[in-house]
Amino acid sequence: MVVAHARLDRVTQSAFLWLVITFAALLSLPRIFAREEDKGTAVALRMMAMPSAVFIAKWLFNAGFTTMIAIVLYLLAIPLWQLHQEAQVAWISVTIFTLALSTLSITVAGTFLGALIAKVQRRASLMGIIAFPALLPALVPAVHCTNACLSKHPIPIAQLVWLALYAMLTLVLSLMLFEHVWRD
Repeated sequence: MVVAHARLDRVTQSAFLWLVITFAALLSLPRIFAREEDKGTAVALRMMAMPSAVFIAKWLFNAGFTTMIAIVLYLLAIPLWQLHQEAQVAWISVTIFTLALSTLSITVAGTFLGALIAKVQRRASLMGIIAFPALLPALVPAVHCTNACLSKHPIPIAQLVWLALYAMLTLVLSLMLFEHVWRD
């Protein structure tokens, strides 16, 4: 019996973690508006609620769900990292901050894109195609920050600032554009 031991570097481990979190989130994000369209309740919701309130409510649900997914995956990954790479998660606060900012970015952009494709037939496959390039500016710094926390490298302040700016920019743009997407 031949057993191969493949050791992945910490950057690859961090990238895998964020890809799994992202695609797990992308499986649920398009459904939140699609349910309204499929049930026929979207028309009533458009008449009764302000678009910004609808967006914020849907986004908060997505953020909570995606945060739970990310926490579970982090908790599963940490022992595996420590067993296979003898790594320790340093800077727990930076790890939590990275998780929060990255989840915020993924869910804001994903909620907006979910509203964009709510009326499309094959939304799940389209969501992955559209969302991945839109989320790449958030995923790259998330991978760098996670890698820094695993490798005990200096805290990547520039990456954290970029994540915060991307999260704020996507939130502001999504709130500004959502009314037009929601009404059409």
